[in-house]
Amino acid sequence: MPREMFGKVSSGGDMKRARITVKNYRGYSDTEPVVIEIGPGFTALLGRNNAGKSSFKLLFYELRPLFARLCQMKPASKGA
Repeated sequence: MPREMFGKVSSGGDMKRARITVKNYRGYSDTEPVVIEIGPGFTALLGRNNAGKSSFKLLFYELRPLFARLCQMKPASKGA
């Protein structure tokens, strides 16, 4: 299980934005993590063969209960 994999999940209207940092998971090392920002619209994973696209996809599959729960969370109020 990765030690650290994401930063901030914030609300942007109906669609949430997320910046995900993956390190110490499968082919991703602590010294060279991958960072991807997902937001409204289309997000594609592009890269050469053996670059880690399938590993990144597998991360979403393995942690889908966590991502589903994060999507249900209400954003913290800014005045609190």
